[in-house]
Amino acid sequence: MTFTFNNNIPAANNNPSDDQPKMLQNNQTAPLALAVDHVSFNDPDCGKHKQVTFVSENEPGAQTDPASTLYTGAGSASTNAQTFFRNEDGIFMVTPIRAFGLFTTSSGGNTLDNGYNVVSILENAGRTSITITLETNAVTGDDVQVFFSQSNSRSVNYTFTNPVLTVTPDQATFTNGVKFSFVVLQA
Repeated sequence: MTFTFNNNIPAANNNPSDDQPKMLQNNQTAPLALAVDHVSFNDPDCGKHKQVTFVSENEPGAQTDPASTLYTGAGSASTNAQTFFRNEDGIFMVTPIRAFGLFTTSSGGNTLDNGYNVVSILENAGRTSITITLETNAVTGDDVQVFFSQSNSRSVNYTFTNPVLTVTPDQATFTNGVKFSFVVLQA
């Protein structure tokens, strides 16, 4: 999106009526430019962000407190841009969380109570494994770290072949009524 703005008007030696068309264009362009990602004029929230759009990967220079910056840079798991925060202390990935979920085990089927980037959660017939399918492109490749928590404090093992996370219990089978949560991380 391109906006035309005349930054040399009103010209010092011009009659204002000569510059009126360009001044009008500037006045019409300003609210259009502001409205990109922002709440525009004549709104109580004018100037606040609706969203932030990054147009390229631009790693900033060193920051001195209290200055800080949010930017996009090349990801470590892929070349796709990821969001980073930089301040005087260093550079920090905004979040390595790629997916998470919370569900209760049930022989009648598991329902996702809360989650992000999760397509389905299925137990096999013998209840010896749970297959969690993530959204396409939630992660890149198979190099992930997964953390689990269960209300019965039992441990689990897992394998991951993108986009499928297969979980097996440390006991023979999964039992009913266990609150089960997981987080998938990738830097």
